[in-house]
Amino acid sequence: MALITKNCEYCGRPFQTDTRNLARGWGKCCSKSCAASLRERSTAQIGTATKPRLTYDELVARANAEPTKAKPRHIESHLQRNCFTWFRLQYPRLRLLLFAVPNGGFRNKREAGIMKAEGVTAGVADVILLKPSGGYASLCVEFKTEDGTQRATQKEWQKAAEGAGNKYVIVRSFDAFKEEIETYLSAK
Repeated sequence: MALITKNCEYCGRPFQTDTRNLARGWGKCCSKSCAASLRERSTAQIGTATKPRLTYDELVARANAEPTKAKPRHIESHLQRNCFTWFRLQYPRLRLLLFAVPNGGFRNKREAGIMKAEGVTAGVADVILLKPSGGYASLCVEFKTEDGTQRATQKEWQKAAEGAGNKYVIVRSFDAFKEEIETYLSAK
């Protein structure tokens, strides 16, 4: 270990520092407070050099600009949650027979492979009501946004489900869900 005397880059006082610290880029200041002050001064200089100041007109234009509205996310999820809440309150005896199929979401390749081996099938409806009614074995509900469309796997699954005697509906709003459930359960 070799010590050398050096002047602090912030306050100019002489201090001793290890040559190994100098090799690492340390040992520029005599204390932690001087090092912090040096960092503040250097970032303030960098900040003013890279950020041009706004003129008054630019500032006013920015303040009066129309805010860009972020696209809402998880619309189908919010709709589905609201529908489940209503159903469980409206039909407490059937609450265990209405369930969601966890096919969506993002998973890593390993977990997706495990789920596929366990029998997860692409295109299955979002929600299934296991209650026979009106000549149908069950009600399969697919939630979609106002402009959402079915994927090819969903259309294929719909065809298979309907062919097996199930009712399949696409729901785009809470009112549509409520109407479909009430119509399905009141059918004889």
